Amino acid sequence: MFGFQLTASQQRAVSHGPGPVVVCAGPGTGKTRTLICRIAWLIDQGLAAPEEILAVTFTQKAAEEMRRRLEGLKEGETWASRVRISTFHGLCLRLLQENLPTPFRLLSEPQALAVLKETIEESFPEFPLRRLKELARRIGVTKNHLLPPETTTTKAFSWDDLPFFPEIYKAYQKKLVEGGVGDFDDLLIRTVNLLEKDPILKDQVRRRYPFVLVDEFQDINLAQYRLFQSLSREEGPWMVIGDPNQAIYGFRGSHPDYFFRLKEIYPKAEWIVLEESFRLNATVVQAAHGVLKSETPIKALKAGPPLIPVIGLDDDESEAEYIAEIVEKEVGGLSFLSAASSEGPGKWGVRSLADIAVLYRLHAQGDRLAEVFTRRGIPFQRVSEIHWAEFPETRILLKKIQALKGKDLSPAAAVEESMAGEKDPFWTVGEGVEVLKRLRSQAASFSGSLSEFVEDLSLLTGLDTFEPEQEAVALLTLHAAKGLEFPLVIISGCEETLLPLSLLKESEPEEERRLFYVGLTRAVDRVVLTWARRRTLFGRRLDQRRSPFVEDMGRELLEERSLSKGKPRKSPRSRQLDLFGR
Repeated sequence: MFGFQLTASQQRAVSHGPGPVVVCAGPGTGKTRTLICRIAWLIDQGLAAPEEILAVTFTQKAAEEMRRRLEGLKEGETWASRVRISTFHGLCLRLLQENLPTPFRLLSEPQALAVLKETIEESFPEFPLRRLKELARRIGVTKNHLLPPETTTTKAFSWDDLPFFPEIYKAYQKKLVEGGVGDFDDLLIRTVNLLEKDPILKDQVRRRYPFVLVDEFQDINLAQYRLFQSLSREEGPWMVIGDPNQAIYGFRGSHPDYFFRLKEIYPKAEWIVLEESFRLNATVVQAAHGVLKSETPIKALKAGPPLIPVIGLDDDESEAEYIAEIVEKEVGGLSFLSAASSEGPGKWGVRSLADIAVLYRLHAQGDRLAEVFTRRGIPFQRVSEIHWAEFPETRILLKKIQALKGKDLSPAAAVEESMAGEKDPFWTVGEGVEVLKRLRSQAASFSGSLSEFVEDLSLLTGLDTFEPEQEAVALLTLHAAKGLEFPLVIISGCEETLLPLSLLKESEPEEERRLFYVGLTRAVDRVVLTWARRRTLFGRRLDQRRSPFVEDMGRELLEERSLSKGKPRKSPRSRQLDLFGR
């Protein structure tokens, strides 16, 4: 169908009738393919016009991938660009701009953080500024629970450790309103309030988009759940697709219960399970479901290596050096990395640096790895805290571009006209040159209007900075790795204080288990686990033990080795292994 060989369960989901349908799709089971084919089937059968379909996901990268794959269908050449594909925040921004009496102006994350800091400095000088980002995150979670300042107390979230939280939240929100601006989380709370208080508008939006499809539904929070309810009718037609086993964003207010609640609220919805994993091998599947203690594991369609290497090292520095050695040996030596792809795959199927990901629980672990990789000359990339579209210079340029919307220019032409006569030296040296190059590239490939181009850029965040095609090892947190895949995955820091995370009070054990599951299932061919007996974190020297999640994978799957700075120590139950634990 549409150039794809669909499984029986995928076919059922794609050709489901007009009623509501919930699709449970584990890692590698063809979730995006199913969603894309569903859109194509609705149009092919004459059940929906392209403009009547709304597909919603969580990140700009995911939306771009969905759009690219839809445009890649032979059948989609004439109509793919007319399907509305958006993030939750992008959809909300569009609805607010169309329906509020005054324009909604969205602040970038750095701009919102600056407003929050100004609020504290003006009225709450006792608040410790070192906790500014934590405060901003908790305000975001509060908004995602649809709690305005006037109804919020610290007891609502047991956040007594943050002094003046209700007062700061109220003052911050007042400053935003007075400035005629909003932050990212205002997009959700204001749109939900708008639709729930205006049934006529809600009905208009439902008639505009009668066919709603939501990807990654397990990541939904209360605000997004209520938005989904406003967009969709109980009787359908709608489709949600996701995997509750990959629900890992509790720190943003998400919870897998929202997925399961669909059974109660929409009893007529049909539930379809995609069971066959095209990406994962049998070894990874067995290990991953051992961690979850799942009764209904997905079915792997390919065999895997018999064992998973688990390497114990003296300390975090030794761990980082060992991982760097894996990369060097697997790719064939950094003196001829440029020829690596022509020499064929390494012992584990690695053809390039981009085939390797090193995953970890905390950013601080990534800092140590980055130091070692830099010293050894190993190219790597990390997800940035700030997207280049959030730079102050970029925001100023985007305002100039937006001001040209009345001239009927293409995004590419508008970028060039805005740059004409630009005197800011930022754009002529170093980072600014690279930003301009990326801006021009995105403008040239963008198929929408000028306003849509500016809107898309204004919604980009640090999570959208990862570039899978870049010839570099990926250094990513387990959260940032979600939705990605690599032939070789190395999970570092497999220790009981990190997985599950016990250094911070807010970690939830079962979500930590799901997070480890997500990390394991990023591996297409091989996964390697490393841990350190001693680790320095946040100025503390910790004596570590191996994560209990490793044991849960099943000891029969583990190829264990303990390495020290002196002599490798062979595990009593393991044969002698080489550098990679093979």
